[in-house]
Amino acid sequence: MLQGKFAVGALRLDDEQLYAELSDGRLIPVSVSPASRIGSRLTLLKLCPVGTRVRTYSTILLADANGTHGNVPEAEFRRLRVWLRLGNSQPTSA
Repeated sequence: MLQGKFAVGALRLDDEQLYAELSDGRLIPVSVSPASRIGSRLTLLKLCPVGTRVRTYSTILLADANGTHGNVPEAEFRRLRVWLRLGNSQPTSA
């Protein structure tokens, strides 16, 4: 599935905007659907491109921890999970 034209190969976070990097190199700004499931070692994300409802992208993230060979380093997985649960936790200056 990672070889397909619309496969998500990576996720990036820039200025509190999540981007899906597709297998063809395109970066698409996405939002996370409420249908996504976030777990301690496994996260199933349904990503919706910002500004459209035409297509959704699904990703499976597995933490690479405690002998489990996942597709995301443990520290990165933890940071993404916290961001998904809490959103922008950085205070804004007045």
